[in-house]
Amino acid sequence: MTEHTANTFTLAISEKGSKKDYKVVYESIPQTQGRSKPAVLFLHGLHSDRLGGKIETGKEWCAKNGIDFATLDYPCHGDSDGEFVDFTITHALEAATHLIENILKKPVVVVGSSTGGWLTLLLAKALPNKIKGIVSVANACDFTEELYWKPLPEAEQKDWEAKGYKAEPSWDGSEWHIGFELIRDGRTHLLMDKHLDKIKCPVRLLHGTADDAVPWQTSVQVAEQLGGDDVEVRIFPHANHRFSEPQNLDALRAALETLPVWE
Repeated sequence: MTEHTANTFTLAISEKGSKKDYKVVYESIPQTQGRSKPAVLFLHGLHSDRLGGKIETGKEWCAKNGIDFATLDYPCHGDSDGEFVDFTITHALEAATHLIENILKKPVVVVGSSTGGWLTLLLAKALPNKIKGIVSVANACDFTEELYWKPLPEAEQKDWEAKGYKAEPSWDGSEWHIGFELIRDGRTHLLMDKHLDKIKCPVRLLHGTADDAVPWQTSVQVAEQLGGDDVEVRIFPHANHRFSEPQNLDALRAALETLPVWE
């Protein structure tokens, strides 16, 4: 396990007509020999944090290869301010954008898992001159609409909107509340069938066939719609959503190494 030296910045995010300040916790580890290379920013999944195994693997890979490393806890996650029920895609997108533009201040390769995978695409669309490559694991592009909202019966949709949140069992046995604002806000960030062709940077998409949270076909759909000519999809039989077995982490390292951005 690597050491974690946390820093913070304060981010004002618009919520329901007013601004709310969030303390955002992040890590940034520059490397002397990495000055001429892009940094690597790792983005975690929903209801996760910056301390997961895939990010640890990436942190070690960056140190070994002399590449600047960064990660963060989104607002409403981990050690950052906020309650999970209030989380939206905008929270994560604005926090990651702030980290890239105001702290890293250099070209970036973004690596994202699940929700973080969707964020890699949103960042590449918003910052085409800064984002030099993408690696995503179990990309959950547009999940708020395609996986959370559309499959629900109308009665459950109405109940979610009326209550303002939906209770769901968590992977750790607890219960978590998903705010309806995640759905409403997510609709402002949908990419499928309209925006993905604007993304031209090299992309590597990794997904397991045993993923019971996000279908592996989502990564294939993303790849088919991207606008660049350096796009690779790797499908892993029996790999689940966590994508944390040793052979999965090896594949993550290999995907990073194949990006043509390190020379």
